[in-house]
Amino acid sequence: MKDLLNLLVEGNYTLFIVLASMIIFVWLFKDIKKSLLETKNQDLDFLDQSINSYAQVLKTIYFYLNNSTDEHDLISNMYLSYKYFDKSIIEKIDYFTSHSFIMTPEKKSQLLTELSKEIKNKLQLLKNKQLHSIIDKNYAFSTLEIFDALNRNHFDVYCNAFIYSILIFTVSLILLIISLNFLTLNALNVILLIIYVPTFIFWLISILISIELLLGKHYKRPLLFILFVFLPVILTYFIVVCPYSIIKLFLVIIFSTSVVASFFVNVKYSKRIRNKN
Repeated sequence: MKDLLNLLVEGNYTLFIVLASMIIFVWLFKDIKKSLLETKNQDLDFLDQSINSYAQVLKTIYFYLNNSTDEHDLISNMYLSYKYFDKSIIEKIDYFTSHSFIMTPEKKSQLLTELSKEIKNKLQLLKNKQLHSIIDKNYAFSTLEIFDALNRNHFDVYCNAFIYSILIFTVSLILLIISLNFLTLNALNVILLIIYVPTFIFWLISILISIELLLGKHYKRPLLFILFVFLPVILTYFIVVCPYSIIKLFLVIIFSTSVVASFFVNVKYSKRIRNKN
């Protein structure tokens, strides 16, 4: 901090701005990364607890179907894990409990068999989301194993923290620059900024979704990820260096179109995944 003040006193404003920006960015990154990592660890803990609870209930159902435990223990065990179940499983458990005194043994077995199948399917989904899931090793190069390794080392947290930091820092910087220079901009440059700034924010959000989909191995065509991430970067470079306003406007329109397309595809993939789950 003392060195920064010395630079300001000496009149070295360029270096001062660069170093101050780096310090602010690093501070933002560390703070956001810490928050995201804590949230992810909490989610993973809840996931592990959910898997244990589902497995315990599944075991108790099997015991009951094999006459190794009574109905009271079965119902008690199911309700101990109540908070981890989704709506469909809860409805089946409630139905079984409220109607058990009028159901025949055959009907109970049928209902519990259906419930066990649903719990097994849910367990498989939870295991696929688990951070420390077992990976088959055949000692062959696999792109998917690279994604697994990156996910286990919290690569998604670092990427998200980096992009969130860029988003906050860039938007703040752009708003500051616009505020200082708004009166000196011509009409075309104002239009360019109005189009570019919101689109840039959408692009960063789209990158976050792309990274999540890529690490989750949900992209059918990984080349889409490369296209969605790097095409706007290339277009941004030409927008900055191009001296002609009309060409800049044309490039901004292409930039906006590519970002909207990537955002639409990512949202479509995400909805499809949620519907499967």
